[in-house]
Amino acid sequence: MRDRDKPGVVKIARKFGDLGFEVVSTKGTANFLKSEGVPVTPIFKIAEGRPNILDAIKNGEIAFLVNTPSSQVSREDERKIRAAAIQYHVSHATNLSSAVATVGAIKRLREKPLEVRSIQEYHADMA
Repeated sequence: MRDRDKPGVVKIARKFGDLGFEVVSTKGTANFLKSEGVPVTPIFKIAEGRPNILDAIKNGEIAFLVNTPSSQVSREDERKIRAAAIQYHVSHATNLSSAVATVGAIKRLREKPLEVRSIQEYHADMA
């Protein structure tokens, strides 16, 4: 995680936690989130051992993934993580803007589920 992303990550993690999701993060981000009072479960990076984030994805333990790489090593890990997310059908965000949009959409859907309606019905409501 880039330092400039840290304030946004705190807000996003809190919102996911408020929606009942368990927040899981690698050590550095987990330490930062804990220091900000956000409940978080640490998980290993790919090179740190097992079980790691790839194992959690493969085991169906991750519902949504936010990954903002910060270095060339992180970019290689990000590629592996993104490939695993795609392979195992885990939705993911590679920037904070899309993570904010996702958590907002989840919150909204829980407040008012989608209705299936024809396009004519939507247009009639707009008139």
